[in-house]
Amino acid sequence: MKHDFNERRDRRINYAKTKAAKNEKESDQLYNSAAEMASGIPMGQPILIGHHGEKLDRRYREKIQDTKGRSVKKQKKAVYYTDKAEAIAHAYNFEIIFVFNTHD
Repeated sequence: MKHDFNERRDRRINYAKTKAAKNEKESDQLYNSAAEMASGIPMGQPILIGHHGEKLDRRYREKIQDTKGRSVKKQKKAVYYTDKAEAIAHAYNFEIIFVFNTHD
């Protein structure tokens, strides 16, 4: 039974680490995409009220903000899965210590 437990624990840790790496990569891609989009707007450039391109400009800036928001969400997911992998490993170590200490 212990052998099955160890395999399951290892699979859970690997799954969490894989998800963390995937979300970290996606977060970086989204951030770089948003930064590239924002580089097209000069720093401090206001929205030109009444200009024929005002709607387009507002939508473009909103799209940049949404992309940054998705990047932050992916980063938080990556942190969650990293913490989860550490918690699974820590819980296993705690269980070993607890089991060995109760059999004295």
